[in-house]
Parts: sequence; C-alpha cells; structure tokens
Amino acid sequence: GSWSFEAGPPGGPSRRYVLQQEMVPPDPATPPEERPLGMAAQAAIIDAAAGQGVPVARAVASGERDGLGFLISEFADGEALPPRMLRDPTLEQARAGLTDDAAAALAGIHRIDPAGSGLLAQDKLALYRRRLDQMDEPRPVLELGYRWLEQNRPALRRSVVVHGDFRLGNLLVGPEGLRAVLDWELAHIGDPHEDVAWATIRAWRFDRHRPPGVFPEPEGWAAAYDRATGGATLDPETLRWWQVAGTWFWAVMSAMQARRHLSGMVRSMEHAVIGRRVCESEWDLLELLP
Repeated sequence: GSWSFEAGPPGGPSRRYVLQQEMVPPDPATPPEERPLGMAAQAAIIDAAAGQGVPVARAVASGERDGLGFLISEFADGEALPPRMLRDPTLEQARAGLTDDAAAALAGIHRIDPAGSGLLAQDKLALYRRRLDQMDEPRPVLELGYRWLEQNRPALRRSVVVHGDFRLGNLLVGPEGLRAVLDWELAHIGDPHEDVAWATIRAWRFDRHRPPGVFPEPEGWAAAYDRATGGATLDPETLRWWQVAGTWFWAVMSAMQARRHLSGMVRSMEHAVIGRRVCESEWDLLELLP
C-alpha cells in the first residue's frame, strides 16, 4: 500500500513524503529472482538511477517492520494517470517532449552498472510459463504464443539494469516535462529491448486518449532511445520479439489477477476487471504473431 504524509522538525517547516509498505511478507518458497524487489533494494536502485540523471522521487528511508518492508520517498507532484495526462491542456508541452524525456530517462537506467546494482537476472518467459501452468486453465492462444516465443527467442547481446515496468502510468509529468520515473519493484538484470518494447504494447498505449505523435509511437520511441544512447543498439527483430513477449506476459499476468480474485485470495474489483481483459491481450497476440 501507499500513503502520503507530512513531517518535519518541531517548530520547523514540514515536508511531504510517500510511504510504501508491503502488505504481506515475501513467500520464502519463491526463488529470489522471481520475487518483487524488496524495499531496501528499491531504495538503492532509485539512488543509482538518480546518479545517472534519471528523474526520480528520492528515497529517504527504507527498512523492515514486523516482517514487512517499507520505503519512504520524497513526494513528487505531477500527473501519472494516462487518460488525464494525455488530455490535460496544461501538459501540452510535457506531451510534446515526453518521447525524448522518456528516452533520456531509460538510457540513464540502462547505464547503471549491473554488477554493482545488487539485482538478479530474470528469465521472464520461463517464469510466466510456470505461472500459466499453475493456473491449469485452457488457454490455447497463450500456448500458441509461448510456442512462437520459445522457438524464436533472440540471443542476449547485452545485459543491463531493466526497470521492468517502464510505461505510461509509471511516468510522472508536470507542465515542463517528465518529473519522475515511478514503481521500481520489477527491476532486474535483462535485455534493454525489454524496457523499450514494454512501453509499446497495446495495453499501455491508451490510444483512445493519446494524441498522434505522443509517446509511445513505436518507431519514434525506438529512434529516440537510439539517439539517447548514442546509437546503442536496438535490433528490430529482437524488439519485435519483446513486443510479442510483453503482450504474452500481460495476458498471463491478467489471468493471474483474475485467479486471485476468483479464488478469494484477494477480493478486488480491480483484479476482476483486469482478469476480464485477458481476451483483449489474446487478440493482440494473434495480430502480432506471424
């Protein structure tokens, strides 16, 4: 859960902060590379990103209380909700520059030293294959998608720190542009194409609200990332594989959230609604497969 609060010295000015608190302790049976990033590790990677010039809400404190991790960060003001951000007339300048702002931020994340990050490598295809099997539901489209992904998996050419959820919704903007990259719990070591592609899958494009030319137009976004990294390295076929993979991941994740609600593990209208959208991702997957 997340809460905002104000605090300050006695008699002095107060400042606004955000508290993020784990609601359940990590499952010790889950391998470390498959767990969301702990709060202390999130604080460390946020600091590392800030050191590379990435706009972030700086971590103030992190730790554990009663077996549950917590992170306190500075409050960053702005708009992250995509339908509002993409419509608000006061954010027109921010929208115009968001592709370049996002590219610069992502390039900074990918410059963080993987060896010193404390993060683990993650095979997301294998991870979500296991999650799909555990649900034991007939999902022929997802089986077809997995077969193509497994048969066409590209070689890993370069390992970087991957944000893991870099997209509209996790980018906080103000009138002047990007103010903070949010939500670091999925950070890991992986392929830079993963982050670039994830932002472009249909679930995160919000096409009904997004004006033409605004982030993330896939071709313009990839070109902006190449410029920000000094012509780094995006391979079109690898990028396409990760677009298919991201669509497949989101379909499995949506089905997982539906299962949590239907099983009674977590009674959540949000999980139920997301679960009903599995079919949309399956349709997107069929359109992407050759």
